[in-house]
Amino acid sequence: MKGAGHLGVLGAVLAGGKSRRMGVPKEGVVLADGRAMIEHVLDSLRPVCGRLAVVGECRGWRIPSEIPHIPDLEPGQGPLGGIEALLASGLAGSYLVVTCDQPLLKPELLKRLIEKAAGGGPVFIRPFAGRELDPFPGVFPDVWLPAIHAALEEGRRGVREFLLSQAVEWVEVSEAEVDRIRSFNSPEEVAELRKR
Repeated sequence: MKGAGHLGVLGAVLAGGKSRRMGVPKEGVVLADGRAMIEHVLDSLRPVCGRLAVVGECRGWRIPSEIPHIPDLEPGQGPLGGIEALLASGLAGSYLVVTCDQPLLKPELLKRLIEKAAGGGPVFIRPFAGRELDPFPGVFPDVWLPAIHAALEEGRRGVREFLLSQAVEWVEVSEAEVDRIRSFNSPEEVAELRKR
């Protein structure tokens, strides 16, 4: 693999969404401890990835100079467009991708994904209960760049749809662990999170 860090995997946070339900950029939403939501996400990545990056416009939080910022190649393409830009960056051979609105992520779960991806392949989470897969967090290999580019050219922007068309490996998680990958998308959900 080309990259550095734990098993060559770079940790990347998608922070380019329009945050329509939240009303403000999600990455900058301040949680009960006074830190922005994206800071919690980055802290979950640091113990397992030697290098980090933030992908997308990231309008609600100032990215520190030591963290590479990767803008979308073509704005408005959604998360799959952000992943295209990330893979095109050439910063690593594989990327552990999470979203800026997953503040409950834990390094232990992310480490399981990276360890399963040691051979360089794509790895994602699947709940034991058979619920629909969640594309994030997941390990995306750089060799997927042409396929992702083709999907976007054809107007197919769904990450889940793309994953279902590929051969991937899985880390199965319990229902209790599913809460750790939850996204918080609205003020009501954030208010609930602040009460925890």
